[in-house]
Amino acid sequence: MSATTAACAILALPGEILNQIMAELNPLDLALLGSTCTHFRSIIPPFNINELVKVESTKIGVQRKLYACSFCLRLRHASRFADPMMRRKRRKHRGEERASRFCVECGLKQPTDERGYRPGNIVTMNGVAHVVCISCHRFECPADTRGDSRWCAKCWHKSPEGLWAQRLKEHRAEEERSRRRRKAEAEAEAGEQRPGKRKATWGADAEDTD
Repeated sequence: MSATTAACAILALPGEILNQIMAELNPLDLALLGSTCTHFRSIIPPFNINELVKVESTKIGVQRKLYACSFCLRLRHASRFADPMMRRKRRKHRGEERASRFCVECGLKQPTDERGYRPGNIVTMNGVAHVVCISCHRFECPADTRGDSRWCAKCWHKSPEGLWAQRLKEHRAEEERSRRRRKAEAEAEAGEQRPGKRKATWGADAEDTD
């Protein structure tokens, strides 16, 4: 029997039998069953965070790099979480606060409590800094490559730091133009004085070699 035929066969079972089967499954098996198709995902009751935390610590959860989100109550890949959410007290297995972990997507939504990400917050994912722009509220790479800017690259020119940097850039450009102008004037003046000095040293006929 092919996998497609088996899937169709189990979906053809009465709902009461499916409920009995699911009642015998542990949270990990239910999570795997829910990942097979939309139908099972819609009929499997939502997990609580404690069940998800247990699943993420299983062998499959570790191999697939799954982490529990306390907001959407889903198991999500590690790439969906900020780095601090998977370390120290929120790490797998023995993290004391792992049940309060949340994914970046949920953290960026309108926060229901102080745990969400707000404008100006720096969020590091896979070692790369991102910022919730304090101006446009978009989740972007910060204007400062060191990751300590609260503005995205598009809005940075409106920030106090951006305005100051622009004025500093203009000031330095003006200084450079002045330096080049003074240098050109000095070279021109030196060029005008050079023939006079030569004549004063060798006489008026110094240029005539005959």
